[in-house]
Amino acid sequence: MHQLPSAGAQLAAPDLSERGNSVGHLHCIKADLEMNGLRVYIDGDGDEAETRRARPVFYCRREDGPYYKWVYDEALRQWRVGRVMKSASFARTLSAAAWKTLPATLQRSIVEHYQD
Repeated sequence: MHQLPSAGAQLAAPDLSERGNSVGHLHCIKADLEMNGLRVYIDGDGDEAETRRARPVFYCRREDGPYYKWVYDEALRQWRVGRVMKSASFARTLSAAAWKTLPATLQRSIVEHYQD
């Protein structure tokens, strides 16, 4: 079972200096958690990005791993994740999303998802 970093943990934005907007190193300072090669995407571009009930839909991938789709569930008041079965054209429709543009609750959910 995955655990969230403790209440006192602070999330730092990824270091985007070397690899561009979509790739970085995410650090959870207190828990000493590092997310190498984490990429966050939206499907589409700008105003044409995919939404679900007026909320943006996000995708993520770590290194060469599988893609995951993140959708906010209003009834549960939390982000839900599902693995994406990619097709040859799937990755071509994705646009990089900066970590700092993600809602804080989604950032925490992604950290929890990848924490081993």
